[in-house]
Amino acid sequence: METENKRSTVLYNVSLIAAFSLANGLIAAPFSKDSLLPYFAALGGALCLAAVLAALLGRFKARNINPFLTKILCVVIAAASFAAALFSLKEYCGFIYDTVLYRSGMISIKAIFAFCVFYFAVSGSGAVYKFSLFSAVAVSVILPLLFFMSLKTFDIKNLSGVFSFGDTFLKDSENYFLRMFLPTLPAVGYIAVFGKKISPGGAAGGVILGAALSLIVLFDTVLSFGLPLSAKLDYPYIGDISTVTVGNLFTRMDGFAYIAFFVCHLIKCGVSIKLAALLLSKAGIKNKKITAGIMSAAAIFL
Repeated sequence: METENKRSTVLYNVSLIAAFSLANGLIAAPFSKDSLLPYFAALGGALCLAAVLAALLGRFKARNINPFLTKILCVVIAAASFAAALFSLKEYCGFIYDTVLYRSGMISIKAIFAFCVFYFAVSGSGAVYKFSLFSAVAVSVILPLLFFMSLKTFDIKNLSGVFSFGDTFLKDSENYFLRMFLPTLPAVGYIAVFGKKISPGGAAGGVILGAALSLIVLFDTVLSFGLPLSAKLDYPYIGDISTVTVGNLFTRMDGFAYIAFFVCHLIKCGVSIKLAALLLSKAGIKNKKITAGIMSAAAIFL
């Protein structure tokens, strides 16, 4: 029984972190027009950081820290977590506005998604983990399926030079790290401080799964458009997938990609706001639901 619970915990941890990691680059990656090597360099740094943080947070939770210092840390981390949710909500709603609901107002799109985020944020931890697991499984099926459906648009010549070191290698590695991997920290913090027990292996496993799914997206886009063009496009992946058809009947397979976009960003925004509300409750603002509601509403107008 204990072994089974441990396996379930690892699966929940991996699923939540993977969804976070994937959401960070699903819409706009790649972030470099010269090479994909910076992505792998950033991934290596993220794996080390995730494993170290998982170990440190576990020890931090077990120790008695000065109450005043604890409150200060909670407020700072809550602000960072809310900022991550705000950025993700703005990016996702902007993407939906530009590609699907361009006849609707941005405020209405934000309001609908913010309500979904709020509902997710006030759900219990069990619901959060189960939804994350379901979403990770669904996305792990959708993205490889769309990749194979895109084979007819691929040109192997587009991979020429994408694994070379460029003059902007360090800058591009930093860009990938800051945009794709660093925003995953709220997921690690949520699990370690308030959720199920996290292990360095579980944290690294989540980053690896998210990175593997992100690579499918990157290679799908680069093989279709080439790296220089992909990096210039606002939404390269959806531009690629929108051309995928199966016969004369299934002509809009990109609908499956929108499912991946929605669940990943819902998890990222919802958990980030949930973490911020939980941390602020430790700092003295006790009503977590009201706090989550205020932050969700504020995200509509910021």
